[in-house]
Amino acid sequence: MGKPAIFEHILRTCVESGALLGDRIRMNAIHSPRVYMRSLATRHSRSELSPAIRDAISVVKAAGFDLVIVETSGIGQGDAAITEVCDVSMYVMTSEFGAPTQLEKIDMTDYADLIAINKFERKGSEDAKRQVQKQYQRSHQLFDRDLSEMPVYGTIASQFNDPGTNTLFVALVDTSNRKTGTNWKTNLKTVANVEKHNVIIPNERRYYLREIAETVRSYHRRAEQQVEVARRLFQIEGAIEAAKERDEAEDVIRALETLKADYEAKLTPESKRILATWEETKAKYAAKTFVTKVRDKEIVTEPLFCFFRQICSINPDNLFIMNGMYSTCIHLFHYIEGEC
Repeated sequence: MGKPAIFEHILRTCVESGALLGDRIRMNAIHSPRVYMRSLATRHSRSELSPAIRDAISVVKAAGFDLVIVETSGIGQGDAAITEVCDVSMYVMTSEFGAPTQLEKIDMTDYADLIAINKFERKGSEDAKRQVQKQYQRSHQLFDRDLSEMPVYGTIASQFNDPGTNTLFVALVDTSNRKTGTNWKTNLKTVANVEKHNVIIPNERRYYLREIAETVRSYHRRAEQQVEVARRLFQIEGAIEAAKERDEAEDVIRALETLKADYEAKLTPESKRILATWEETKAKYAAKTFVTKVRDKEIVTEPLFCFFRQICSINPDNLFIMNGMYSTCIHLFHYIEGEC
């Protein structure tokens, strides 16, 4: 049974200390005696590897670990030092690399055995894959081979059983067997042409639930603000009436009138319309039937409390005991008796 060791690098300057890595914290939850994981700090900004990486690899090899995975920190255009310490190199990127000419500056497209374009559900990923395939073909002088044969794979690592990730893993096993003489096997199947496929929630709508929630919260915030403005407005109107009844000075009444105008300006047109038609709206909902007109056709709706009364009149005790709502609904029944 294999024993893997994992070294993950994080960029740290010589001034900073430690190597706090989010992946390492998460891996603590799946501790296994067969797996060793360590995060290493680069200690300076001119390399993606720690100066101690060669010694670290030697130590875990002597300890019996037969697979060593080294992950670099984020590399730039001229970084390819990882190829000096590994047998099989893989470059992981996304589709946001800019113009195709930028690929000419990335050394890893020349040295990597495998290239993975992760987050393949994003827009432009298929075009990016084709550009990387062309760059790999030019870098390795493989013009006699089709672009589909280039070791460039589109993956969605966050998705379970992703065909692209499975195909990449099979290619990684095959490459390791070919270059190092291992005899690893896998039951995963390869997909000849991994295309961008739709996810449950499209990438452009991934935050739609948050947008809905924020819209509702914003509506409630505006409603609460308008309620507070209307409440103050009614209080000021009451104060004006009281001041007039007590024959207060004109200066006091004018000041209150000015304050009233300020609060009226804070009301939205919709709020003013609701307040102006409040008594009419209240009377409509208090009636035994509510009539709405749609395309010159009247739709008659029975108010909810009358509907409850009709249900309760069948047999209120048995009906609501069965639903575990006896006391609440009996109180409701007695209340609506006087309403309908």
